[in-house]
Amino acid sequence: MKKNYFLKRMFFQKEATVTLSLIGIHQFFIALSVYYLTLLIQNYQSKVDFKYNLMMYFFCMLFPYIPAFLSFISMQKWINKAHFDFVKILIKGPFFFPAQFTNIKLKDKFDSIISRNSFGTISSYFVFIHDALSLLLNSIFSMFVIGLLLPSELVGGYLISVLLSFIIIFLSHKKLDHAAVDSELKFINYSSLLAKGWSNLSLKNKINTNIWRSNLDKESENYYKSTIYLQILKQSINGLLAAVALIPTAYLIYHIIFNGYEDAAVIAAIIVNLTRIFNILSSLNSLLHLLIELPVMNAHFKVLFSFEDFLDKKINTATSGNITINGEKIYDYKDAFNMIEAASNGRFTLRGSNGSGKTTLLYYLKNLFGEKAILMPASHNFLMWGVDGKALSTGQLAIQTIKELYSQPENILFLDEWDANLDSQNKSEINQLLDNLSTQKIIVEVRH
Repeated sequence: MKKNYFLKRMFFQKEATVTLSLIGIHQFFIALSVYYLTLLIQNYQSKVDFKYNLMMYFFCMLFPYIPAFLSFISMQKWINKAHFDFVKILIKGPFFFPAQFTNIKLKDKFDSIISRNSFGTISSYFVFIHDALSLLLNSIFSMFVIGLLLPSELVGGYLISVLLSFIIIFLSHKKLDHAAVDSELKFINYSSLLAKGWSNLSLKNKINTNIWRSNLDKESENYYKSTIYLQILKQSINGLLAAVALIPTAYLIYHIIFNGYEDAAVIAAIIVNLTRIFNILSSLNSLLHLLIELPVMNAHFKVLFSFEDFLDKKINTATSGNITINGEKIYDYKDAFNMIEAASNGRFTLRGSNGSGKTTLLYYLKNLFGEKAILMPASHNFLMWGVDGKALSTGQLAIQTIKELYSQPENILFLDEWDANLDSQNKSEINQLLDNLSTQKIIVEVRH
């Protein structure tokens, strides 16, 4: 899944079209209010009927609240749909395979992306688009209107200011992008460590607490330093942009002071629009500040779409001969696959010393058999089953889950150390259930 593909898909949605259109309508009427206000003052000074311009000015001040209100609602619908589409694309990704199940580092990264980072990142990105487009259209429409009323050189100064600003942004883009990606990755490491706080603090084990706190000091320092560096970089660029944005203002002041006007209508237009011009320049400055946030937004998206670590890793299928299936030594995982594939039912028990690769073999087999098999890991309480296990003990939950598997269409069941941490009664009952189930399905189990 590529970031650009996702973004293109997000913009070809009716919610996007509606939102962007409403922003355009909103900013158009705000700019139009300046035009009618200027005509109103000119008509008043010229003793011409100004009622029409007064009514249009009032309408242009009042009406924009409607598209503005609707644009935020439409934007939220856009955000919600974009996030749900991202989740759907993510869960269909080609990077899921059983051998990664026990990879805690990748699990933490995936959890952070799908549950903590994705909605906030997507939401921030589309709010950024909403605000940036609003400021951009505000500046363009207003300067166009004012350009009809004030000296044309002012518009030229505005364009020079914009051009210089974009040059600054272009030259600083890569540095900002690198700093933002670095900060985002450090945040993931930091938040992953924070998520382990409960486990390492609640037991009051001094060794776990001390190691966790030691890592906390390290990760927090790395993350906080990266945020300070990123902020220094951003504000330095902001300072340059602010200086460049003053160019039209400096020209306007120069023009008024050194090129006096005697025409009352032009003087009125300058006075009426002076505040508006400063608002426009403020909008330009805000827009430029937003634009330097674009590398930060892209950095967040890069992290969301950084799934290279999830690519399938090749497993060495050769073994040392320390693994047995029903007492028969296995020297290659492929032999185990051939043995199980040839069976229609039965119970196959994997045994071996610690570290011999029993669990790896189980995940290897699950990867080959795919959705034709069900794998129950050693720790499976967080997996979702049809049975509600909130009020059940570990043994009771295991019994109810295995009973549930009787009616499932999959013909193969992989069990990783199902007998761990169970009392003798539960072991005996589950063992009997598996014997019965093995007359219908293939049971492959790792046992001590």
